[in-house]
Amino acid sequence: MNIKLAYEDEHILVCVKPSGIATQTAKTTVQDMVSLIKNYLVQKGASRNPYLGVVHRLDQPVSGLLVFAKTQKAAAALSKQLQGEAANKEYLALCLGHLPSPEGKLIHYLKKDRISNQAVMTGAQDKEGKYAELSYRVEEQRENSSLLSIRLKTGRFHQIRAQFLAAGNPLLGDRKYKTEESEKESLRQQIGSVALCANGLSLIHPITGKQMNFTLDREDLPLWYKRGREM
Repeated sequence: MNIKLAYEDEHILVCVKPSGIATQTAKTTVQDMVSLIKNYLVQKGASRNPYLGVVHRLDQPVSGLLVFAKTQKAAAALSKQLQGEAANKEYLALCLGHLPSPEGKLIHYLKKDRISNQAVMTGAQDKEGKYAELSYRVEEQRENSSLLSIRLKTGRFHQIRAQFLAAGNPLLGDRKYKTEESEKESLRQQIGSVALCANGLSLIHPITGKQMNFTLDREDLPLWYKRGREM
């Protein structure tokens, strides 16, 4: 499988992750982005097991931009950025129904249910609960759905998917965070995988200090986004 790169130097690598491939998995028989990129680096002349730092992840069904560190120094700096507000991650999503306002915020407390491997709602008093915040803007209202631009303020496990389900607007195509109505609409629109895409990434280069901004090429945007829009 060919890897599409948005940027690469001796410190970092930014690539486009296809839907359906995990960022990293413990299953040795399953292909993931880490193994694909390590194979690419070896083919370029790197050592047999080159260093590759995973500093953030995308859920397996989610496509979009991912940055990896090629040195431990770069990994430490990028991890710090991505945990704070120095780096920005922007997403596109297609959700069920219409939002109450053209712009807004979602704020919840989430915790991970290890049995179901899902993010569940909890309260501020729960010691396992983590504060989760995002902002959204409605890009287009469709018949039974809304196309959204989303910016994460925090980066919690399955945050976007869980928060929009809690808000009553689950993402179409999502098999984990769904309602009967979202399942029907996903089937009607023929969306078989979660309608979520990491289309923008802004960060400061961990070594040079240069501001870097990445956006998906039009050809890499998902079909559910392109439907009904002039590209």
